[in-house]
Amino acid sequence: MSGQRRGIKRLLLLSLLALALPAACAVEPTPIEGEPTPTAGVKFLMPTPGTPHASPSRTPTPEVIRYIVQQGDTLYDIALRYGVDMDEIIAVNNLSDPNALTVGQELLIPIQAEPTPMATPSS
Repeated sequence: MSGQRRGIKRLLLLSLLALALPAACAVEPTPIEGEPTPTAGVKFLMPTPGTPHASPSRTPTPEVIRYIVQQGDTLYDIALRYGVDMDEIIAVNNLSDPNALTVGQELLIPIQAEPTPMATPSS
């Protein structure tokens, strides 16, 4: 019987070690640069789970280039030159017939400016 007791004690000891080992090996995560780290006495407000968080929009500001139609220009060529969709040029200029461009005609070419990064609030 004493051999059986030693086996049970050994099994119990191994079980306790298996439970204690993960907690003993736990490592504190290293803070990522730029992220806030908790400080004693400072309260952090966390959003309620399920609450939508609105981020500031970064809508690019449209710019317009004035273009004077030259001999041999087509709307397709102008759109390619400026990297703009032909339908945008047609809409901005209210063109009823996009194939009827005339030399000297002024077209407004909508160009999307690069978005300006918005500053994030620091508090």
